[in-house]
Amino acid sequence: MKHIHQEIEKNELVKRLLEAIGDGVFVLDPHGRIVAWNPAMQPE
Repeated sequence: MKHIHQEIEKNELVKRLLEAIGDGVFVLDPHGRIVAWNPAMQPE
């Protein structure tokens, strides 16, 4: 299985969609660890 964060970085459409979503979005790996998130998840 490829690392999802690397796949998101390679896919410009997915990357732009995640950045445009106003709500926090995160991606979990099969072990339940957060491996990717959008800017809305960043603390201010």
